[in-house]
Amino acid sequence: MLAAAAMVSIAAGAFAQVPISKHVVLVIDENTSYDDVVANMPWLTDQGNTHGHATNYQSDNVGSLLDYLWLASGSCHSQANCWLPASTHNFNCSRNNCSSAITDNNIFRELNNHDIS
Repeated sequence: MLAAAAMVSIAAGAFAQVPISKHVVLVIDENTSYDDVVANMPWLTDQGNTHGHATNYQSDNVGSLLDYLWLASGSCHSQANCWLPASTHNFNCSRNNCSSAITDNNIFRELNNHDIS
């Protein structure tokens, strides 16, 4: 029990040192290796090394469209390709298109609602 409490204390201390982010930058380099990105984007790589970055993320979907939909709205909008989170709808999206315009909420709509372009 004491060891578990010590681990929680250590973990809490580690998380307490993470500063609150004022900005988040998402860089998506499709069909480009991580090594190529690092070699060709020295300023951005330096920023990531200084402030933190995540690596080794890979898609479990076929086709880019579903990945972009997940990033923008939190759903792939396709019952055939993913579990649909609450408040999202099935627009029958596939690797290349959707059967109709997506009307569910997304990050772009949220930014527009707050007059952020």
